[in-house]
Amino acid sequence: MTSVYVKQLFHMSQLCLGEMMALCRLHHICYDDRAGDIIVVKSRRPGSRIAIRMGNYFLQYQKCDVEILATDKWIRWENAVQNEMKQSDSGETAELYKGRPQAFNRRHISGSSLWDLLKKGRYSDDQKFSAVRWAFDSLGRLHRRQADWGSGIIQSVSHGDATAHNVIVNLDLQEANWIDFDIRHLPHLSDLDRRADDLRALAFSAAVGLPVSKFPPLAETVIASIHDRRLLNRFRERLTNDWCQLNTFQLAQAPLSWNSKNMLRELLLKAKDHTDAR
Repeated sequence: MTSVYVKQLFHMSQLCLGEMMALCRLHHICYDDRAGDIIVVKSRRPGSRIAIRMGNYFLQYQKCDVEILATDKWIRWENAVQNEMKQSDSGETAELYKGRPQAFNRRHISGSSLWDLLKKGRYSDDQKFSAVRWAFDSLGRLHRRQADWGSGIIQSVSHGDATAHNVIVNLDLQEANWIDFDIRHLPHLSDLDRRADDLRALAFSAAVGLPVSKFPPLAETVIASIHDRRLLNRFRERLTNDWCQLNTFQLAQAPLSWNSKNMLRELLLKAKDHTDAR
């Protein structure tokens, strides 16, 4: 009993730190109209270099599996990933913004973030869970792409911050597109661990936008969206062992209470496995 109480107190402390971390804004975003095309221009705020360095020290201290990319590294990675995706989800190319040094631009993607869609009451449950499914399907396609990680490393893509805030869903087109690749997994991590971590970030952050009564269908949707048996096994293994206690960064991604986190975790472990049917 005492052990559980200590874990709850630790969770609350990490949750408070995570919510403060989530308030940090490293980027300035504006829009540019180019011959009728709306271009999103994203650049680092003044002082972000110091914030990134301190943030990465904190992530290392907490033994997190991600890093915040320095500006030049971030722009190269955004280009590498977006150019890999240009013939799949978004049909777009990426480029360094010519009118502003150290800024990145892409064509505006129509739709709403999955977070906004889940939080707004005007959408039906069917629409919300369809959006969740499309987000997971798009994440799976992202994982099948390869890109240049630098230092001669060519390997599969993962997001690193695959939350409901970072995926744009278009209900009319029934598609989802991933954005914001400024946080990246450490390159030495295995494909399975990087992919499983993206699944956790998306599942847990989606849960924040839903009442707990919707957790059972959310868990069913998540597990049904994982078609790779090895990935599902690794995801559940980490749910069992590694993600009993979430760190500050994970709670910044998905600020769930102790009880909500445990409820979702148990439902994800018990949901029906659909991989045998494929």
